[in-house]
Amino acid sequence: MSHLIRHSGLHVACGAAFGCDFLLYDGRREDRHSFAGLRVYGSVRSHRGGDYYDEVSCHIDADSTSEWGGVVRFPMPSAYDLAGFVRTMNTARKIALVAMVARGGRGGRCGDKSNIATIAFVDLALEKVLTAHAHVRKGSTTKRRTEEDAASGLARKR
Repeated sequence: MSHLIRHSGLHVACGAAFGCDFLLYDGRREDRHSFAGLRVYGSVRSHRGGDYYDEVSCHIDADSTSEWGGVVRFPMPSAYDLAGFVRTMNTARKIALVAMVARGGRGGRCGDKSNIATIAFVDLALEKVLTAHAHVRKGSTTKRRTEEDAASGLARKR
Protein backbone atom coordinates (compact mmCIF):
# COMPACT_ATOMS: atom_id res chain seq x y z
CA MET A 1 0.00 0.00 0.00
CA SER A 2 2.86 2.34 0.75
CA HIS A 3 4.17 1.83 -2.81
CA LEU A 4 0.77 2.87 -4.20
CA ILE A 5 0.74 6.00 -2.03
CA ARG A 6 4.35 7.02 -2.80
CA HIS A 7 4.45 6.39 -6.54
CA SER A 8 0.93 6.94 -7.91
CA GLY A 9 -0.06 10.35 -6.57
CA LEU A 10 -3.28 8.91 -5.15
CA HIS A 11 -4.53 9.76 -1.69
CA VAL A 12 -5.76 6.84 0.41
CA ALA A 13 -8.23 6.71 3.31
CA CYS A 14 -10.05 4.06 5.34
CA GLY A 15 -12.94 2.54 3.39
CA ALA A 16 -14.91 0.96 6.24
CA ALA A 17 -17.90 3.25 5.65
CA PHE A 18 -18.31 1.76 2.15
CA GLY A 19 -17.46 -1.85 2.98
CA CYS A 20 -13.99 -1.78 1.44
CA ASP A 21 -10.46 -1.70 2.81
CA PHE A 22 -9.38 1.62 1.28
CA LEU A 23 -10.90 4.59 -0.54
CA LEU A 24 -8.84 6.17 -3.32
CA TYR A 25 -8.83 9.90 -4.07
CA ASP A 26 -7.21 11.63 -7.05
CA GLY A 27 -6.54 14.75 -4.99
CA ARG A 28 -6.59 15.95 -1.40
CA ARG A 29 -9.32 14.28 0.60
CA GLU A 30 -10.68 17.61 1.83
CA ASP A 31 -11.15 18.83 -1.76
CA ARG A 32 -12.56 15.75 -3.50
CA HIS A 33 -14.81 12.74 -3.22
CA SER A 34 -13.28 9.30 -3.57
CA PHE A 35 -13.46 7.76 -7.02
CA ALA A 36 -12.80 4.10 -6.12
CA GLY A 37 -12.97 1.55 -3.33
CA LEU A 38 -10.25 -1.09 -2.95
CA ARG A 39 -10.49 -4.55 -1.36
CA VAL A 40 -7.35 -6.64 -0.77
CA TYR A 41 -7.59 -10.44 -0.98
CA GLY A 42 -5.10 -13.27 -0.66
CA SER A 43 -4.65 -16.01 -3.24
CA VAL A 44 -3.22 -19.00 -1.33
CA ARG A 45 -5.50 -20.92 0.99
CA SER A 46 -4.32 -21.97 4.39
CA HIS A 47 -6.84 -23.33 6.87
CA ARG A 48 -6.51 -22.30 10.50
CA GLY A 49 -9.33 -22.13 13.03
CA GLY A 50 -12.11 -22.47 10.45
CA ASP A 51 -11.18 -19.36 8.44
CA TYR A 52 -9.43 -19.26 5.09
CA TYR A 53 -6.83 -16.59 4.57
CA ASP A 54 -3.48 -15.90 2.97
CA GLU A 55 -0.80 -15.50 5.62
CA VAL A 56 2.31 -13.39 5.16
CA SER A 57 5.04 -14.02 7.72
CA CYS A 58 6.64 -10.58 7.61
CA HIS A 59 5.55 -6.95 7.63
CA ILE A 60 4.29 -5.35 4.42
CA ASP A 61 6.22 -2.16 5.22
CA ALA A 62 9.59 -2.22 6.92
CA ASP A 63 8.59 0.69 9.16
CA SER A 64 5.14 -0.64 10.12
CA THR A 65 4.09 -3.03 12.83
CA SER A 66 1.31 -5.56 12.67
CA GLU A 67 -1.23 -6.11 15.41
CA TRP A 68 -0.92 -9.89 14.82
CA GLY A 69 2.72 -10.00 15.88
CA GLY A 70 4.34 -9.87 12.44
CA VAL A 71 1.68 -11.86 10.56
CA VAL A 72 -0.50 -10.11 7.98
CA ARG A 73 -3.64 -12.01 6.95
CA PHE A 74 -5.59 -11.33 3.78
CA PRO A 75 -9.15 -12.64 3.46
CA MET A 76 -10.03 -15.08 0.69
CA PRO A 77 -12.47 -13.88 -1.97
CA SER A 78 -15.92 -15.42 -2.11
CA ALA A 79 -18.63 -14.84 -4.70
CA TYR A 80 -21.03 -13.43 -2.09
CA ASP A 81 -18.43 -11.02 -0.71
CA LEU A 82 -17.32 -9.81 -4.14
CA ALA A 83 -20.89 -9.31 -5.37
CA GLY A 84 -21.80 -7.32 -2.25
CA PHE A 85 -18.69 -5.18 -2.53
CA VAL A 86 -19.24 -4.40 -6.22
CA ARG A 87 -22.92 -3.69 -5.64
CA THR A 88 -22.08 -1.25 -2.84
CA MET A 89 -19.49 0.53 -4.98
CA ASN A 90 -21.90 0.73 -7.94
CA THR A 91 -24.60 2.20 -5.70
CA ALA A 92 -22.12 4.80 -4.40
CA ARG A 93 -21.02 5.49 -8.02
CA LYS A 94 -17.45 4.44 -7.36
CA ILE A 95 -15.09 2.08 -9.17
CA ALA A 96 -14.77 -1.32 -7.47
CA LEU A 97 -11.10 -2.36 -7.42
CA VAL A 98 -9.84 -5.69 -6.12
CA ALA A 99 -6.18 -6.34 -5.32
CA MET A 100 -5.11 -10.00 -5.32
CA VAL A 101 -1.91 -10.70 -3.38
CA ALA A 102 0.01 -13.78 -4.58
CA ARG A 103 2.91 -15.04 -2.53
CA GLY A 104 6.16 -15.78 -4.35
CA GLY A 105 7.14 -18.74 -2.18
CA ARG A 106 6.35 -20.51 1.05
CA GLY A 107 8.01 -20.01 4.38
CA GLY A 108 10.49 -17.37 3.27
CA ARG A 109 11.89 -14.76 5.61
CA CYS A 110 11.55 -10.99 5.30
CA GLY A 111 13.72 -9.71 2.46
CA ASP A 112 14.07 -13.19 0.96
CA LYS A 113 13.34 -13.30 -2.80
CA SER A 114 11.04 -16.30 -2.34
CA ASN A 115 8.87 -14.20 0.00
CA ILE A 116 8.12 -11.39 -2.49
CA ALA A 117 4.43 -10.75 -3.10
CA THR A 118 2.93 -10.01 -6.51
CA ILE A 119 -0.17 -7.81 -6.52
CA ALA A 120 -2.72 -7.63 -9.35
CA PHE A 121 -5.42 -4.95 -9.50
CA VAL A 122 -8.75 -5.72 -11.19
CA ASP A 123 -11.72 -3.43 -11.87
CA LEU A 124 -15.03 -5.25 -11.30
CA ALA A 125 -18.54 -4.37 -12.47
CA LEU A 126 -21.89 -6.13 -12.19
CA GLU A 127 -23.95 -6.11 -15.34
CA LYS A 128 -27.53 -7.22 -15.73
CA VAL A 129 -28.13 -9.52 -18.69
CA LEU A 130 -31.56 -8.42 -19.89
CA THR A 131 -32.00 -11.39 -22.21
CA ALA A 132 -31.69 -13.85 -19.33
CA HIS A 133 -34.80 -15.87 -18.51
CA ALA A 134 -35.17 -14.22 -15.09
CA HIS A 135 -35.46 -10.73 -16.61
CA VAL A 136 -37.92 -11.47 -19.42
CA ARG A 137 -41.19 -9.70 -18.72
CA LYS A 138 -44.12 -12.04 -18.45
CA GLY A 139 -47.83 -11.49 -18.93
CA SER A 140 -49.96 -9.32 -21.14
CA THR A 141 -48.14 -6.26 -22.45
CA THR A 142 -51.32 -4.15 -22.60
CA LYS A 143 -52.19 -4.91 -18.96
CA ARG A 144 -48.61 -4.24 -17.88
CA ARG A 145 -48.54 -0.91 -19.72
CA THR A 146 -51.71 0.28 -18.01
CA GLU A 147 -50.27 -0.72 -14.61
CA GLU A 148 -47.02 1.12 -15.38
CA ASP A 149 -48.97 4.21 -16.47
CA ALA A 150 -51.01 4.13 -13.25
CA ALA A 151 -47.87 3.69 -11.14
CA SER A 152 -46.10 6.56 -12.88
CA GLY A 153 -48.91 8.88 -11.77
CA LEU A 154 -48.09 8.05 -8.13
CA ALA A 155 -44.60 9.48 -8.35
CA ARG A 156 -43.94 12.84 -6.69
CA LYS A 157 -44.01 15.86 -8.91
CA ARG A 158 -40.95 18.10 -8.65
